Amino acid sequence: MAGFKFIYGCVTIHVMSGSRERFINMCHHRKICLEHVISSDEYLEAVISARNFRTACEIAKKTGNKIRIKKKKGIPFIAFRYRKHYSFVAGVVLCMAFIYICSLFLFNITFSGNSSLTTPVLTRYLESIGVKNGCRTACIDCNDIEKKMREDFDEITWVAAAVKGNHLYISIKENDSFEGEIKSTEIPENIIASDDGTIESIITRSGTPLVKKGDNVEKGQVLVSGIVNICDDSGEVIAKRGVTADADVLIKTEMIYNDELSEKYENKVFTGKTRVNAVIRAGKYIISIGPGSVGLKLCDKKEDYKTLKINDDLYLPVSVGKITYYEYKPEEYTYSDEEASAVLNGRLARLLSQLNQKGVQIADERVKIFKNNDIYTCAGTLILISPQTVKENVAADELAMPDSKISDGEKKESN
Repeated sequence: MAGFKFIYGCVTIHVMSGSRERFINMCHHRKICLEHVISSDEYLEAVISARNFRTACEIAKKTGNKIRIKKKKGIPFIAFRYRKHYSFVAGVVLCMAFIYICSLFLFNITFSGNSSLTTPVLTRYLESIGVKNGCRTACIDCNDIEKKMREDFDEITWVAAAVKGNHLYISIKENDSFEGEIKSTEIPENIIASDDGTIESIITRSGTPLVKKGDNVEKGQVLVSGIVNICDDSGEVIAKRGVTADADVLIKTEMIYNDELSEKYENKVFTGKTRVNAVIRAGKYIISIGPGSVGLKLCDKKEDYKTLKINDDLYLPVSVGKITYYEYKPEEYTYSDEEASAVLNGRLARLLSQLNQKGVQIADERVKIFKNNDIYTCAGTLILISPQTVKENVAADELAMPDSKISDGEKKESN
């Protein structure tokens, strides 16, 4: 409401002498809104819109009141005040033109609903199909974006894209139980081992299993063949059919682990001295105002930016912020045995956590921490259980039947 008042203008008036009650009743009858009414012995104060001021003056003349303007507020009065300031008028026109031009280009992309697909991954994908900050909003085909994302990301079950102002909104729904969709294909495929190890378990849905639990396998060995033999009643192979091998295969593998930590390390001790620069960034251009890191020998810096916007759907290609420099002094410290063990165990725990997130089971940890001169070493072997498999196409000659068996099959059919 306050925004409309400023756009159309409003006036604070003092109504003096005469009949104030009659003035208020006639304003109500003429549908003139009186706001922020304050009554005193000398006058009645109220706020009315600029377009109703003349009507209020006519009413005051009929009721014997006098009206005095206390305050004017709004764009109409500002424009009238600066009507001869051509530079001001030109600035307003240029500002409006700048806002209009900004609305023609994309300056912000927001993703929602994504979890396994991170924002940087999706941003790089959009850039690969020509949708990025700075492109024309008129050239963005939301239906095409939705179609391509559904085709290129199996994890996405639903996606909606919409352009509002110069802001692109993309809402995504992922399949939480996604484990890899099996795409239908006419090309037969084998499942092969991607690393040396021992078969922990194998469950075959299609194809011919060539190994069993407990078998040792080598990298590149076929575990499940994409060839299914078709036999007659006597068990003799009369034909071969190619399929896409599908199986859950878990392989127990060994991972050599080695991590080193120097006994002496350098730590940053911050002195409390800081320097702050104001920053204006427009695309690749940055204007920095301030002393920078002058007077600081060694320092870290922290950058904070905020993109300017008119509303949530209309962003400007300008960011403002600050760069803060923090001075520090390097000091040398020495790890104790307990501290070194804690650091190395923490690194190992982070690695195991990352492996668990990727679906890798940790069967055993055979690692030791020891010190050699001034180096702490955490070394050993990790026993992992994971689907260490890949697929490869079945060679065409593997599907071919020997000529002798083909002729025998034809004879049996003729008989």
